[in-house]
Amino acid sequence: MLSEYNETKNILHRLSPERIVFILLLMLVTAFLWLPAYPPMTDVPQHAGQVGVLRSLLLGENRWSDQVIISYITPYWIGYGSWLLVSFFLPVSIAFKVVLTFFFLFFVGAFVQMRREFMAPAMLDWILIPSFFGFSYEWGFITFIFAVPIGVIFFLLNKRWEEARASKWGWLVLIAGLVMYFSHLLVFLFFCFLTPAYLMVRCRFQAKILWRFLPPYIIFAALFVAYFSMNGLSHGDGGYLYGSYGDHGLWSNIYERITGLLSYPFGMILNRYAVMTLSVAALLLPFILGYRGRREFHFYVPLLSLLIIWILLPHYSGGDGIFVFQRFSIFVFPFYILCFEKRLANQNIIADPVQRIGMGLGVLVIIALLYRPLANQWFFSKEAGEFASLLNELPAQQRAVTLVYSRGSRVVDNPFVYLHFPVWYQAEKGGWVDPSFAWSSQMVVRYRQKPSTKPGFEWNPRLISYIKDCDHYDLLFVRSFIKPPVDMFQNTPCHHILYKNKGDWYVYRLPYTIRR
Repeated sequence: MLSEYNETKNILHRLSPERIVFILLLMLVTAFLWLPAYPPMTDVPQHAGQVGVLRSLLLGENRWSDQVIISYITPYWIGYGSWLLVSFFLPVSIAFKVVLTFFFLFFVGAFVQMRREFMAPAMLDWILIPSFFGFSYEWGFITFIFAVPIGVIFFLLNKRWEEARASKWGWLVLIAGLVMYFSHLLVFLFFCFLTPAYLMVRCRFQAKILWRFLPPYIIFAALFVAYFSMNGLSHGDGGYLYGSYGDHGLWSNIYERITGLLSYPFGMILNRYAVMTLSVAALLLPFILGYRGRREFHFYVPLLSLLIIWILLPHYSGGDGIFVFQRFSIFVFPFYILCFEKRLANQNIIADPVQRIGMGLGVLVIIALLYRPLANQWFFSKEAGEFASLLNELPAQQRAVTLVYSRGSRVVDNPFVYLHFPVWYQAEKGGWVDPSFAWSSQMVVRYRQKPSTKPGFEWNPRLISYIKDCDHYDLLFVRSFIKPPVDMFQNTPCHHILYKNKGDWYVYRLPYTIRR
């Protein structure tokens, strides 16, 4: 016991004050992830619904097993699998917090290691913490986020392989690539583009050296071709938003591309001027601290690769692929800091009063960037509790549909935070909630026969008037800032009556006894 205490004391003694404060901030941010009953992340309820149904299907307890199938070729298995594994011991919502905590620390740790490999200054690690809470986090692209640190590890293994030229690293690259493939297809494709680009530049385009790195990438290309031939990237599932996009791509505009580089790394809303101002301050931070840009070109390859795909990738790729280029904003600052080094090998910013002021300003910028995500966690904890209380009063294993007229929150500035929120009922109570991500051919759990609530129904709840089988739903979840009118179902095929009300949530049921 005494030896363990002394070892811990020695480790703390070796850490600089800056590292100790960095670790304390990381621990504080991690604690905030546990505050709300449900996180303020738009798509996460749908992913939770997938995990909840998958768990009950594997246990043979699911009432809807004849209506869905399990897709074993999905590239989402690492994220869903880790969440599923924890959910066997904890409720789905708590299991998510465990997995989110792990991948948050994994995200920061992987990029810290990448920064070390590139020998960039340690002080720049601070920007990694708020980088986690940007566009992809607020939208809840959770499988994408979980795949990011796996992609970083894949890249670092390739870098070690190039440096050591030993075959064992090639096998590790192959294994990491397969894990990355089963994490997220977009991350897989991005790092299969970035890594060869880096290796080619690092090896000065010498074909005889590059040839040895080719075999794993042949396998990766075969995996992608196989997935594309079986699944496709555009699925023709009826069209997003009832055909407003259909199966055609949508590129977006150059204005969003430029301003999004400053706003999307720290949130989903374009042109949030306060965030953009802080982003500019973060971009200037390395210069304020007296660091300089790299002289070797290969240090810039990750950032340049990101900028290339930022320009070329669409906003919408058809079928299921929406917000394609925007989610890559998570890499902007982690790759940006790789482009800097200290002017002198023994440069100590603590000893320079000007740079001490710069370090203090940098810490203030990071704290300011963290205010939004931490405040959202804090204030959302009470508001999300209303829905948690409502769930406790509802019967289990009912079929429901969501009519979210008010998608925004009264306390957080994510304007779409409640878009899919009722799907937590599916995750926690064993029911089924439409509209569902089970429409997507990329999901683990998919419909056998698809219902009339097509993708996009959640954006326009008034489309319920077109649903012919409304009375097949036991429950209707309605969220509205104003009390719904008594005759809200007058022009619909629904015969539901008000059943429960908690805050802005209203639950309607059929006039006969709810099915058990």
